[in-house]
Amino acid sequence: MNETERATILRLLSESSAALESAVNGVCAADAARKPPEGGWSVAEIVEHVAVGEEQMFFALTERFRPIPEAPPDEEKEMRLRDATLNRKEKMISPEPTRPSGRFGSLAEALSHFRACRARTVHYVELGHDNLRNRSVKHPLAGIVTGYEYLLILANHPARHAAQIREVRAALGF
Repeated sequence: MNETERATILRLLSESSAALESAVNGVCAADAARKPPEGGWSVAEIVEHVAVGEEQMFFALTERFRPIPEAPPDEEKEMRLRDATLNRKEKMISPEPTRPSGRFGSLAEALSHFRACRARTVHYVELGHDNLRNRSVKHPLAGIVTGYEYLLILANHPARHAAQIREVRAALGF
């Protein structure tokens, strides 16, 4: 990862973390557990999904990759992946291991877990020793992508769900 790519990823990591924090700001425990009338996840369940997703995507990026010949940047594909991650019009089915199951006792615990996982991701990017363009990673929805492309998805994942949280809050009126 060159310095421009590193700066881009660090900015996306920061922005998406801030979006998630902003989306849950002021949500009390009772409201966090409420589900929208049309169905879907509660705010607490969404944050659980984000926290577990961050942990599992980081593990896949750092432990489950396959070496490949270094691929040059595919800027069009990278933009498509970034846009698709943020596009709430396209509903996606969460992979089973990241679906909410009550792993955390509260919204606060889920947020704490997310923050710890995100701090590890940020530290990894700041160190930047791995060449992410010479590894492939299988994303459950995007398929086989380079490590850098996978990191773009990971970085934007909380922003996608921050938008979902805002939708839930609007539907429930809090």
